[in-house]
Parts: sequence; C-alpha cells; structure tokens
Amino acid sequence: MNFALSEDQEMVRAAVERFVGVGVGVGVGTVEGLKAARKMPGGVDRKRWTELADVGLLSLDDIIDCAVIAETLGRSVAVEPWLECGYLALGLLRGSPRAERVAAGSLLAAVAFAEPGQRYALDPKTTRAGGGDGAFRLTGNKTFVLGGAVADLLLVTANIDGTTALFAVEAGVAEIRPYTVVDGSVAGEVRFHQAPAEHLPFSRWKEAIADARLIAAAEMVGLASRMLDDTLDYVRQRQQCGQPIGRFQAIQHRRVDCYTMLELMRSMLWRTAMGTGERARGRLYYACLPNRTRRPLQIF
Repeated sequence: MNFALSEDQEMVRAAVERFVGVGVGVGVGTVEGLKAARKMPGGVDRKRWTELADVGLLSLDDIIDCAVIAETLGRSVAVEPWLECGYLALGLLRGSPRAERVAAGSLLAAVAFAEPGQRYALDPKTTRAGGGDGAFRLTGNKTFVLGGAVADLLLVTANIDGTTALFAVEAGVAEIRPYTVVDGSVAGEVRFHQAPAEHLPFSRWKEAIADARLIAAAEMVGLASRMLDDTLDYVRQRQQCGQPIGRFQAIQHRRVDCYTMLELMRSMLWRTAMGTGERARGRLYYACLPNRTRRPLQIF
C-alpha cells in the first residue's frame, strides 16, 4: 500500500509547518517556548489560537488531513491544544452554531469527561445532572480538563439515572482550578454545584472519542520523529575516544531499530486512518476502557 501523502496533504503539512515556525517570539518545541506558553492565562495564547483558526487548521474534518496536522504539531512540540479544544470539541459540536464559532477561533471549548479516581473511564460516576425540559443542572467534579482554565465553554459528561449524557456548560458558572501537567501545558480541576447546563446530542460520543484517539496517536508519531531527530543530532556531536559516538556499531544498530519502529508506527497510523469505519472506531473506543488487560491494540 502506498502511504505517500497526496499533493493536497503535503500542502496541509507545509501550512502547519509555517504556522508553528512563526509567532510567539521563541523557538517552537523548546523549553523557552513552553515557559512562554505557561505564562499565558490558562496556558493558551488566545491571539495565537485565533491565528491557528485563520490558517484553517480548525476547519478540516477529513481524518487523514487531521492526522497530518497532528503529526506535524507533535513533531514541532507545539503548545496549542489543537486536539483537545479544537478537533475533539468540533467532533462533539458538529452541525451546531457553536461549531462555527469554534472553527473561527472565537469560542474555545474544552471537553470534561475524566473524574478523580476513575482513570480512563469514559462513563461518569460522580458528576450528575438533575432537572429536565431544558433546565438541567450539574453537580460533581472533573479533572484533567485540558484547556479548561481558559475555555469559554465546557462540554461535560454527566450521569442521568445511570445513563451517560453530554452537556454544554458556560465556563463562568463552574469553579476551575488550573494546574500544570508534566508536559508543561495547563489543565483544570473543575467543580460544578447546581451549574445550569444545556443538554447536547450524545450520538457521536463514541465516534468522536475513537477518532480523537487516532489523532492522538498521530501526534505521538510526530513526537517520536522529533525524538529520533534530536537523538541523531546528539550522537553526531557527542565525542568519545576521539570520534562521534554515532560511529560505534552498537549505537548504529540501535538507531536502525528506532527508525524501523518509527516507520512501523507511521504505517500503522496511516493504514488505520485510511480504513477508519465503524469497525475500526469500535475497536479504538473499547481498547482503552477500564478493567481490560493491557495489550497491544489490534486494529486489523
């Protein structure tokens, strides 16, 4: 199978590379870049987010094009929460007026589904919705809400009589405590106490989560590619016994192993993206649910 990108996809990648190569005044993918982003309210530069939307990176919905964007952002170690507050939020809001505002960059939405002590569970246990007839109110806590500290809108999962439902909550009515996660980005602990909420269609939840996991895998392929490039630069410069350590046979073997694994990751990514359908999405959704034995994800 030919995994080469099309001309249009190459243009998408080039547009992303131009975007991440300019902007905040510091190098993208550097410690300085992460520090600069951390100083922004909520860890997100809203002006930069609007520029990202103006480039059109929030308007694409083809999963292969979005995988190209994610891999390029990962390779650049970009700090913008494109996946969490862009791709996933749009997947849940698709077809609504809010989706147009998210795509335009004027509305920043964050998805709140994780709960304390629940690890990877997607079904809420402690966040509950009461009321009805358009007058729902939410009570409960959410954790690890990426982009939540700067979001205008929260997309929240909650329990209604044992059934999972999705709600839109204005960020101003929730109590949000920002904190820095291990990669330098900012997440939020969110508490709801009888917060007014709007009930949203739940039909695309599993599909949106499965697609987001595939896009996250693309981002990780980009990160792995960046790590390999940085390693190659290091072994060319690091001297031992009067020569670069990259000339040692043992190091060369390990370099080849890393390159082979990276290409395997990339080919699996594109094969999955090209074959994404209900069967593939179902496997992606259920593979990471709790109470399952951790094992390699079988896509094919």
